[in-house]
This record gives sequence, structure tokens and C-alpha cells, in this order.
Amino acid sequence: MARTAATIGGRASRSGQPDGPHPYAGRRMLFLVDRARFFASHRLHLGRRALTEGYSVHLAAGDDAVVQSIAASGIGMHVIPIARGFAAPWRELRTLLAVDAVIRRVRPDLLHLVTIKAVLVGGILARRHRVGAVVYAISGLGYLFTSNTLSVRLVRQLILPIYRFALKHPRSAIIVQNRDDEAELLRLRIASFDRIVLIEGAGVDTEHFAAAPASMERTVLFIGRLLAHKGVRELVAAMRLVRREIPDARLILAGELDTANPSSVRPEELDGWILEGFVESPGHVDDIRDVMRRAAVVCLPSYREGLPKALLEAAACQRAIVATDVPGCRSAVVSGETGILVPARDPEALARALVALLVDPALCEAYGRAGRCYVAQRFSERAVQDATFRVYERLLSSVPGGAAALTNAPPN
Repeated sequence: MARTAATIGGRASRSGQPDGPHPYAGRRMLFLVDRARFFASHRLHLGRRALTEGYSVHLAAGDDAVVQSIAASGIGMHVIPIARGFAAPWRELRTLLAVDAVIRRVRPDLLHLVTIKAVLVGGILARRHRVGAVVYAISGLGYLFTSNTLSVRLVRQLILPIYRFALKHPRSAIIVQNRDDEAELLRLRIASFDRIVLIEGAGVDTEHFAAAPASMERTVLFIGRLLAHKGVRELVAAMRLVRREIPDARLILAGELDTANPSSVRPEELDGWILEGFVESPGHVDDIRDVMRRAAVVCLPSYREGLPKALLEAAACQRAIVATDVPGCRSAVVSGETGILVPARDPEALARALVALLVDPALCEAYGRAGRCYVAQRFSERAVQDATFRVYERLLSSVPGGAAALTNAPPN
């Protein structure tokens, strides 16, 4: 049930705050994201850290099952009508008005925008309302930039001027998750180098995603929305080839259909795969560790990513990985050490890599151990929090230079 700018919860308690007043205590922070569930899985740890440091934290997002749990954490929850992708003009206007109402109500000192829709809508309104500081989180350039169909190219040319306007807040930083996205933003003249900050990934809770022995089942696990540009069709084609050598090999597609996305797998297509007898599709899985226990290998044959959290969580669980050698994935996998990288859109190469791991449990175990160490050293939640809060504090401080004074480097 859609609710326009409804508010759940309120100002957070400051219990757990470090001794002494924090320099930004009482500052109002507003996250804008299209899905509350995405915030819960990727950014909630930032909101919780902000609460402990004395910020008043709010989230504006679409309605879904996790809204109440987010509000229970002490974050002011504002439910807005916002669709993924681009909807009819009247629906986009409704979103714009709802976000406008939330900004007027919260009066944020800092606006943190996550996902393309949030960046566009929030960026425009931040300039209109003269919000003090803005963080644009570009966690991946998405279908709008990965597809080269005629219709998408036309939409891209229409959207680029809006993007450029939305990202020109005078006191702002643009967080990217890999150098390829940084280069693309510079090439398209969407952003200038001095405002871009590289923070690799959204952070992984390495205690929650603990090391566990790889399954002896010959099962491949895919985690993510069932979209063509995630390489799902190539993965199914590759598994047909794998089964010629390993007849008991199976594939679990742990993710939901996203029919609002033009890249989505069709429901009847998914039904056909399941009828072939080697594909399982449990849909969205609340605790991915439940299916991770069954997997020998985790695979993401995407065309392009920001930095896929699913692969980092899989590595933290000590799973060998097969992924494509594309932006984002190549940052999550060290080929030949933590997994195997293959060319995108190549089912045959994908099948060879999967076979090599499925027939060699010792190799899977070695890659899994190395992957666990790699994630713990580079992609922990604490590292991402520290890097992100350096951005916040630089933007909110009175020190001249804003984001330009930040080190353009990944967290240690």
C-alpha cells in the first residue's frame, strides 16, 4: 500500500555515543533510496554509525517489508512513492513532490543519495532547497549505461543533461565504487575529478558472513535480480554445457524478477528453466547464508557492476567465485587466487570455469580461504564507514576545499 511521505519512528537515541560531544551531534542526515530493503542490506550500518555519533538520521524510501525494522533502529522513516527505473511522467512528478515534502520536513544538513533515481530527484531538489551538503553514491551505472539499444541510447541522451544539473551541488562529493565508473563519469562530463571519491563497495559484515566449509554438492549459486545484464541467460546456457560433463550439477537463482526493468527475465522464461530440472528459483532470500551453505561456487556473469556486494559476501563465507572480467566484478575477484574471471557474454568460457571448480573441491577450498582474507583486509564495514564519514565530515566542516580536499583513494 503506497503512502506518500508517511513518517515512522523519530529522532534516534544517542545511547552508545562516544564520550564527549561529537562535532556533528544534532546535524540532520537524510538518506534517499528507491527501496528500503536495499538500504537495509547496503547502507543501514552507515545510519547506525551516524546515530552513535549524534546525527539525527532519516531515510526516505519506497515501502516494503523492512520499513518497521529500520524505524525500530532509531532512524526516522519516511515512506514515499518511488519506482525503480523511469515511470509515467505523472508518477515521476508524484515522487518529486513526495521527496520535496520530506526535505521540507526534515531540513537536512546532509543529503546522501543512493541509486540513479534518488541521485536525479534528490540532486535537483537539493539545489532548489539549498541543502548544506550532498553525497551522491553511484553504486553502478546500471542498465541506462550498459545497454546500447537504440531506445536506451535515446533515453541516455535525454537524461545526461539532467544528470549533469543534478550533480552540480556546490558542496558535494560523488562516491564511486570502481575506477571504471569514475572514468565513465569523467568521459560523459557528468562530474569533475576533484569531486569524485573512490570507496570500494558498501561494506561486508565479516562476522555475520562467517567462513564456512564449501558444500560438496555440485551447486552453483547466483545472487541478484534476474536481469539480462546480470548475465542470467548466459549462466543458464553455461549450466547446460556444464551438465554434459557433470550431470548432477545444479543452479540456484537466488533473486527476484524485476518486471519494471526492461532487462528483466520473463516469468515464462524462468518457468521454462525450472522445468528443465536443474534450476531452482527461491526468489528473494532474506538470509542469503541459507542458500550459501548449499553452494560450491558463487557465480555472477554480469555485464557491468559497481562493486557487487553479493560476491564480497560470498568470499567472506569462503566460497570460490566465477565472475566476468568487467568493471566492478574484477575488483571483487582476484583471478587465479580467489576465483576465476571470464569474458562477459561467453557461455562457453563460463562453463569451462565452472567445470574446473566443480570437479576440484580442493581448488574451491583454496580460493575460498584466499577470498575470505581478501574481503577482511579491504572491504569490511568498518573500512567503508571510516571512509564515508571522512566525506561527511569534510563536507560539513568549515574547512575550505570541501570534497576536493579528500584523498581520492580506496580505504585501507
